[in-house]
Amino acid sequence: MSMSALIYEQPVASSLRESFFRSLNGMSVIQLNAYWARLRFSGEVLPPKGLADSRAVLEAVGSNRNAIGYVDAAVVSSSVKVVLLLKE
Repeated sequence: MSMSALIYEQPVASSLRESFFRSLNGMSVIQLNAYWARLRFSGEVLPPKGLADSRAVLEAVGSNRNAIGYVDAAVVSSSVKVVLLLKE
């Protein structure tokens, strides 16, 4: 049986979201938003669920073993496992 991952995102206007995707794949917020718009329009996938801030993402990921998200390193706790650390 396969389980889909729950993916959690920072708010659209978040500076953390911008720096995360620029570090991860070199995409600007404009490019990222266009990418998700194309995928949404095609019906292939929906974008990750946006939460209020890093603490909300941390709480959601910490309470569901099938969840993944990104947060500011300053709020990471033992409730989650870090799988990638990006440095600016």
